[in-house]
Amino acid sequence: MVDLSKEERYAKIVSVDAGLEPSEVIAMMRGFLRHQQILKDAVKLGLRPEHFKEVEFYYLYSALIGLSEKFGYVSADMLLTELHAWSQSGVLNTYPNLMAFLCGTEPNTGFIFESFQIADASPEELRSEKAFVEDLVRRCINDRVIRVGLQNELSVVGGAGAPKNFGSRLDSWTTRAQAVDFIGRSVTSNADMPEFGAKIVLPPKPEVTGLPWIDNYIGGIRPGDVVGCMGPYAGGKTTLLATAAVRVAQNYYAQKSEKVSVFICYEDGGDKMNHLFWSAAAHIDRKLFEENEHFWSLFSTSAETKDYDRILPENKNGKIILGERERWDAARSWLNKHFVSLDFSANSAHGSGYGSGGVPEIVNVLSKFQEDSGLEIGFVAVDYAGLMLNRYLSLDSKTKNAEQIWRQMQMLPDELKTQVAIPFKATVFLAHQLAGADIKNRPVYRYVDHLDSQGSKSFAENLHSCLCINKRDPETGVSTINWSKIRARVPVTPFGLIKLDSHVVDVHLVNDQYIASETSRRIIRKGETGLVTPDPEVAANIHAKERRTMVRPTADFAAENGLD
Repeated sequence: MVDLSKEERYAKIVSVDAGLEPSEVIAMMRGFLRHQQILKDAVKLGLRPEHFKEVEFYYLYSALIGLSEKFGYVSADMLLTELHAWSQSGVLNTYPNLMAFLCGTEPNTGFIFESFQIADASPEELRSEKAFVEDLVRRCINDRVIRVGLQNELSVVGGAGAPKNFGSRLDSWTTRAQAVDFIGRSVTSNADMPEFGAKIVLPPKPEVTGLPWIDNYIGGIRPGDVVGCMGPYAGGKTTLLATAAVRVAQNYYAQKSEKVSVFICYEDGGDKMNHLFWSAAAHIDRKLFEENEHFWSLFSTSAETKDYDRILPENKNGKIILGERERWDAARSWLNKHFVSLDFSANSAHGSGYGSGGVPEIVNVLSKFQEDSGLEIGFVAVDYAGLMLNRYLSLDSKTKNAEQIWRQMQMLPDELKTQVAIPFKATVFLAHQLAGADIKNRPVYRYVDHLDSQGSKSFAENLHSCLCINKRDPETGVSTINWSKIRARVPVTPFGLIKLDSHVVDVHLVNDQYIASETSRRIIRKGETGLVTPDPEVAANIHAKERRTMVRPTADFAAENGLD
């Protein structure tokens, strides 16, 4: 005779159901006894004894819900006592094997006793089992309650015509189906004040980046945050993201951290992007990579330096002069371990082929990299939002109208927060274009904000912080910046001026060198005298909106209105 396992013997008793396998029904009923909040949720959603074709579980479930509704909790002794009372009254005489299965033939045996034996289970095991049971209950209710109920509604329609309230009745089933997803989940307040001296969870402290155009305004970067970086076409967004990603990687090296900084580029692959990262890391003139394929032989050394070598920050103290070769070797020691560039240009011929899968694709790739490398994801730069979403939506022929695109754009930061930033405990920097029509007529000395974003005016609603860059001033090469949204820290002023380095990939905060002058209507060096009165021809062409916002001298206003 074949010796069947305990689960197989139980399964022999249970009849087969189309929704759940016999072994799954057994696991679900055992879960009701171990996790009684799930039982209460199932009752609220309409799971009744008559939904069980399995005779043993019909009576077990009947006793369970009766005791639970009366006393709020069911113990093994309560349940065994109730079933023995039913048996003595003759209710269960038709089913001679039922009591042996549920209550056992010997003390401390049977399905009920064994189901309550959870003392040796670890918290992790109980959590995993609870999640498994919740999934079984969802499937059971969807199959035996929701599906059957809908079929009954539709059969009534087919037989006697649609009732007047048919729509509202279907809506009620939709609401019940949605509630099934929340089985077993309890709602508690997160703001209860702990006892004095108790350990509390504080927001993560900002990590200083060493980049003044970030640190001076938002104090650094925080795990779980999504930060927007917005600017016009060719305005320097990629340079800012590349500088931030590389500098964060260098910080990880200095801190001996097992983290990596990741740059995800949707626009170009490594052939067009790598020299930016190398220039940012080693402070090597970017033109060296762009103009000559034999650039190795053109590297300077500490013995033979170039003019720009001597003015770099690492050489300004006058004692150590590093050439391009030395800086290259030094950067390789940390860039190759702590920095990762992912080609999401969707180029299957020369790239990785990634780039059309949206946020789920990012999550999949980052998870696989983290698993393979054993390193944590600390920083993620995404360049850029518009191309990422348009490519993702183009795969679905149904998502073509403007409303679907702007709604996706509005929700993108929240998706990156909930699926990337928080699960990976990383900071996400997300580049996005400013609307061309809005930025075209904006003077270079003015500050822009996130309301000028392309595709969705609500893009920054779900961002923790948002940096907005205006066009570069053609004379000085300086751009205005505006941290138009800062959730965690309020600086003295959110405005500033930056300048992209003319030699290497770097960004300098130049508030101490330049000012954005409304009087001169341009960006000027500090101490430079500008025009007090604009040229008449220029003034005549000032945009109407700007004329309305110009400040008029008080004396002129008083004289014109007879108040002097």
